[in-house]
Amino acid sequence: MSWRLVALACLALSGCSTVPRTEIIVIVDADPGVRADSDRVRVVVLGGDGTVTGPTAERLNLVVTPGVDGVTWPLRVAIAPLNDQSSRVYNVSASALAPGAPERQVATVRGISGFLPEQTLELHLRLEDACRGVPCTSEQTCRVGVCVSASIDPRTLLDDASTPADVGGASDATASDASTAPTCSAATEGMSCGPTSYTNWGACQYSDTCVLDGFRERTRIELSCHTSACEGVPSTERDTTPGVCARVTEMRRCFPTGAAGAWACYHGMCLQLP
Repeated sequence: MSWRLVALACLALSGCSTVPRTEIIVIVDADPGVRADSDRVRVVVLGGDGTVTGPTAERLNLVVTPGVDGVTWPLRVAIAPLNDQSSRVYNVSASALAPGAPERQVATVRGISGFLPEQTLELHLRLEDACRGVPCTSEQTCRVGVCVSASIDPRTLLDDASTPADVGGASDATASDASTAPTCSAATEGMSCGPTSYTNWGACQYSDTCVLDGFRERTRIELSCHTSACEGVPSTERDTTPGVCARVTEMRRCFPTGAAGAWACYHGMCLQLP
């Protein structure tokens, strides 16, 4: 464990407030191939207030070398919200770097989420062999060789503590799983070649400023044989269960297009104030 890494992240973000903490413990691990192809890891944490701005302000940018100065796999980084504001959001990424210069990323994994008041949550990120050389956007992460949304609803990190959640939202396939999957060839075209996995549910989305309930989405990844290779096929699932994304918007300011005067939310509608 790298306590030096934990301490630096904590100092950079919040000053490390007293218990009970509002914080995220990010645990970064890597598959054997990624470890073999890299000698350093760059960890970047971006932050934002979660209302006006997203996670765009750089709070930490640190390169560590596993095996040196007590830094070992898995890496651990503590993230706490600035001024203990639990409404804030963060974007944390870990990139395995190839030996030598210039800097070249072997693989990158990312998580975008928020905090829960007075809760210490664990976010597990894994640098997968299947994601070596797969570039994704700043709002995506790689899972089974496929770029998917990196957004995570922090409430999903409260699920069964005995099975830590990760950005992929499902445990990695074990060796026994792999041995039972068919070897892809022309004869197995279109057949399943591994277990279906899911990302965690993303943050709730809303159709407008005042609406009282919304929806959340996650990515389903099915592995199937295609041109003699096992490939991940992503699809989007949407959860519209009433109450899952319920919120209070009463008297929140709203701004109808082209309207003058003062407006505010009332019973889920944007109405002009008298």
